[in-house]
Amino acid sequence: MVTDHLKNIGKAVLLFLVVWLTAFCCKAQNVVRKDKKTFVELTDSTKKQAPKMQETNMVYVDKNKNAYPIYLSSNGKAFILMTSKKTGKQYRKYLPKVTEMLSYE
Repeated sequence: MVTDHLKNIGKAVLLFLVVWLTAFCCKAQNVVRKDKKTFVELTDSTKKQAPKMQETNMVYVDKNKNAYPIYLSSNGKAFILMTSKKTGKQYRKYLPKVTEMLSYE
């Protein structure tokens, strides 16, 4: 009877340690793409410093010949800032992977 009780306590302690170690050791990675070849892992101190958007030196020209500066999001996706005709609020329009881009020069 006492040995069964000790076995149950041992199993409970072992289960607690496994769950605690799993939760402590496993955490999600946060990686930001700086350019085509450079990736930077964000830590707690660098998350606050990571820019939400980064302006490039390229422009996007739509079918009406309007030029918009291209920005990169923190995960490396290209977008332009558009303004809604109804509300007047700005929003991000993400560009497809293959787009025709011209530089400012």
